[in-house]
Amino acid sequence: MWWSVVGAGASSFVTCTDKKIVLKSHQVWEGGEIRPSLSASFEDALCREAFMYQHLDTHSNIPACHGLEEIHPGVHALRLELAPSGNLRDYIQKHKDMPPPVGVRLDMTLDAARALGHLHSLSVQHSNVSCRNLLLSDDHRVKLCDFGSSLIQGQAVDVGNYEEAAYELPLRGRTLKGRPVTKRGLSALGPLIYEIMAWVKPFEGDGLTEIEEARSSSLPQLGKRGGR
Repeated sequence: MWWSVVGAGASSFVTCTDKKIVLKSHQVWEGGEIRPSLSASFEDALCREAFMYQHLDTHSNIPACHGLEEIHPGVHALRLELAPSGNLRDYIQKHKDMPPPVGVRLDMTLDAARALGHLHSLSVQHSNVSCRNLLLSDDHRVKLCDFGSSLIQGQAVDVGNYEEAAYELPLRGRTLKGRPVTKRGLSALGPLIYEIMAWVKPFEGDGLTEIEEARSSSLPQLGKRGGR
């Protein structure tokens, strides 16, 4: 891994050089040389995400965004606030036997709910809610991130992204696009709260078919760690 890279996803790399600001882009440049890069350009997605951060404005549970920066001719990156403890999904996996006190986890769920409430007040559909997209501070507060697939209601653009299987609103005879937008967001909040309070990913290890069947008929059982 190159020295500046602190994270990577399906459509971007995240780099940091000053322990304050991260750069999110589809290419990494160090010392004037290209390091890792994705085969496809995600310039349009970065512009869309920058616009979404601008639309959401300042909120205590949304990372601060400092706009786009040209890191190489024709190549841009989003300048975002650094999350010292990374994303909550990774943190849970690294500390699976040491969950924070129940009160701290409850505060995390409230932070996530406030972030989603702010989005919905501005008619924004996140489209990819999960603990993977909750950033964690050193004092265990969380902020919702990754708005590359988010949409403002009424927009004709369809980026084709959906929540991960355990967070999706069950189909129950509907198509993916036929499900109510608001209910999708509220449905994703339930598994999010479960993952934080139980300190384990919902339906861990199950395939898409098993998850769909289980979500249509029952709820996952809270593990022992959830009672701490």
